[in-house]
Amino acid sequence: MKMPQRLSAILLFAVLILAACSGGDDPQPQSEYFFKFKVNGVQKEFKANLPTHLMAMTYNATADVHMATAIILGDGSDGAKNFVSITALNEEPFATGITYRMQEAILYTGVPVVRIQFTYSDEDGNLYNAVLFQRDGLPMLRTDDASIHFSSITQTKVEGTFDATVLGPVFTTTGRDNNELKITEGQFSLQLQRSGS
Repeated sequence: MKMPQRLSAILLFAVLILAACSGGDDPQPQSEYFFKFKVNGVQKEFKANLPTHLMAMTYNATADVHMATAIILGDGSDGAKNFVSITALNEEPFATGITYRMQEAILYTGVPVVRIQFTYSDEDGNLYNAVLFQRDGLPMLRTDDASIHFSSITQTKVEGTFDATVLGPVFTTTGRDNNELKITEGQFSLQLQRSGS
C-alpha cells in the first residue's frame, strides 16, 4: 500500500513541476522590449521586461505640454545606480518621424526650458546629466545635448532611437563636474502607457 502512495505522490509532484514550467499563456517574449546604447563606445543593454520598464506619455493641462518619460533600471540597480531617465516635452502629442532635440526650447508655464532632460547613472552610482542650455564662456562646461526619435508609437508600445552628451559626475555638495560622456546608438522598444493625452 505504501508503494502506490509513493508513486502517486511522485506522479503528482512531477505533474506540478511540469505545470509550473509550462507557464500556460506566456506574456510577450522578454526580447521584445529592450533599451540599449553605448557609453563612450561601450555597449550597455538594459532588459526592459518588468512592468515598470515603460514609457509614459501624458498631457499636463496646467502647463499645456505633452510629456514622454521613461526610467529604465539596469541589472543590479537599486534606483541610485545603473539607470537611465529620459523626459521629453512637446507642444503637441509626440509623433513618429520627428527628431526632438534638447536645445530647441519649449515654454513650460511661460518659461523657456530644454525640450529633453537626460540622466545616466553608471554601475558605481556616478550620476551624469544633460539638463542645461548650452553656453560658452562659463567655468562649468555646458555641452549638454540629447535627442529622441520615435519610429513607432502604438496604443501599447513605443520604439525609437536616442543619443545624448551628458556631464558629471553630479555631487550634491559641489555640483557637476566637467567630465563628458557620449551616449550613442541608443535604441528602445518599450511598453507604452498613456494618460491625459
